[in-house]
Amino acid sequence: MKSPCLKASLLVAALLALSSYLPASEGSPLLLVPEGARSSALAGAFSMETGSAETLWYNPAGVAGMDSTEIGFSHAAWIGGTSLEYLSAAWGNRTLGLGAYAQYASAQDLARDSTGQALGSFGLQNINAGLAAAGRMDWLRFGLAGKLLEQGVAGQQADGFAGDLGLQADLMGGRLRLGAAAQNLGSEQDPGFGGGAVQTPFTLRAGAALDLPAGFKALGEYRRYVALGQDSFAGGLEYSLSVAGARTAWRFGWESDLGAGDPAGLTAGVGLGLASFTLDYAFQSLGDLGPVQRITLSWRLPSGTAPVPTGSAEAGAPGNAARQGAPASATAGRGGPAAGGKAAVPELPQATAAQRGTKAQRAREAFDAGRYQECAALYTQLSETGDDRQSSRLLSSAALAWNKLGDRTRALACFKAAYAKDPGRAVLKQWIRSLENSK
Repeated sequence: MKSPCLKASLLVAALLALSSYLPASEGSPLLLVPEGARSSALAGAFSMETGSAETLWYNPAGVAGMDSTEIGFSHAAWIGGTSLEYLSAAWGNRTLGLGAYAQYASAQDLARDSTGQALGSFGLQNINAGLAAAGRMDWLRFGLAGKLLEQGVAGQQADGFAGDLGLQADLMGGRLRLGAAAQNLGSEQDPGFGGGAVQTPFTLRAGAALDLPAGFKALGEYRRYVALGQDSFAGGLEYSLSVAGARTAWRFGWESDLGAGDPAGLTAGVGLGLASFTLDYAFQSLGDLGPVQRITLSWRLPSGTAPVPTGSAEAGAPGNAARQGAPASATAGRGGPAAGGKAAVPELPQATAAQRGTKAQRAREAFDAGRYQECAALYTQLSETGDDRQSSRLLSSAALAWNKLGDRTRALACFKAAYAKDPGRAVLKQWIRSLENSK
């Protein structure tokens, strides 16, 4: 059997090869505009990211990594006085994911005669709305999306349809993530403005993200704008830090047309998360066209079960989970969980459902903020008070914590304890075999 790395390389190459057979296009240019403040601050290098509704705009496969429901709203003050609004919602259960999104743009402009005299004003409107579905098989996520397009200028309207296909893969124990997407595969549109028929702006993306120590993440993405006959590269760096119980993130990005001689487009942004809400801001430089500023507010609904890190063992075989894993409990003994399944943490009294929900939310927040020791401690404590099936899921999350820091011995002990409580979870056997073989 081919290695996951080779498989992923073949999948990415196949997507890029599509550009040789599909025609260029000019329609619906706003499909090329980044959406969402976090991704915009990272120069739109987002085809490999997963676990949030924002991924819908870049790669439909990303929602297969979600473990709850998230709703997000973005506003951008764009060039030419254009206002951009973007609404997204996604749900996932770590194996399947569904999402919906809509982009709305509006502006007012002046009609002028050949001498430059104003003849009156007219409005411009653009609506793009889509639905997406995604799934996971082992280390691979895949997704597809369909979107309806509508453009209106001065009372005239053009309609169209486009689709997206996406793939994502987890390598190096999940610390390296690859993504590829073919976007805007669309039917011809009839603008109705006397310009004839055009097609949607076909675009290809292929990128990678690597989790680095101390809360850093590096992202890079190569793009082929078939519609424009141009290539582009984008890169980003994200640093996450918890401050006084709040999740903070600092982001920088860069994008440039390869060989075009244009100056690099710089991006930057910050994020702040409290409880289930996150507020992100992004600044993007467009040179002579001026700056673009975006703001996104997202709300993650509590999941029906205790939150497990995105990409967890619940989602598939080894390789999906470690990128979201965490070090062992700060309060646990250095020996970690024993093979019998008990972790060296203080015994807790039986918690109420509300208390467990609060602790589970804190575990998620700690993980998102890079506080892996705190995250693992909370998951391990929660595993002491649930039934066997629930405890198994929580122990496997604690195992991911150890694996994140490369402590495979403790990760293996936690996975064995989780399997002992719920032998029906075959994915844990795959994790156990993988860790045993890696020693």
